[in-house]
Amino acid sequence: DRPERSAMVTTGEAFLESGHYLVIPLSLSTFNREDFRLHANVAVYSTRTLFCESIECPPKMAAACIMQLALQEGVIQKTIFEGVTTRVVEKEFGGMLLMVDNSLTEKYAHITLDCSRSLNVASTRSATTVSDAVPPSSRQVVILLSLLDQSAEYANHLLTIGTSKRGGDGDLYVRVVWRSGE
Repeated sequence: DRPERSAMVTTGEAFLESGHYLVIPLSLSTFNREDFRLHANVAVYSTRTLFCESIECPPKMAAACIMQLALQEGVIQKTIFEGVTTRVVEKEFGGMLLMVDNSLTEKYAHITLDCSRSLNVASTRSATTVSDAVPPSSRQVVILLSLLDQSAEYANHLLTIGTSKRGGDGDLYVRVVWRSGE
């Protein structure tokens, strides 16, 4: 057995108004397991009395949380195909998150992400090269990479994108959209 490794990664601090909030701690180690539970410590400071309770978090809720993170923190990459938007979260994240929005109504967005030259990462896809066909009018998180050692950086990513009227490879038109470091 390997000892458990942990790292603290935050997306910043905030002052919150009075109200109800849902805090969803996420960990790469829970994504490919049947038991989705994560034991975490959450620190909240207040001058007022707080009421907290622990609730079950279904995988769909975690997916929605990750998509919201990509929408708020993601940097939109240069768009080659009108209607296909890629967002990348890297800054102060401890890894990389890639989400694709396909707002085309009749075409699939074909995404291939090659991270095989990357070092020091663990992937939610259990692979460093992935290909996906994002259906029309859909949004999808393609990959989430997490740094194994927070003090070291990861290396290289190459994203290719294309569209077709079918979910398979079909009459695919592909161009390089984003390469890490550009």
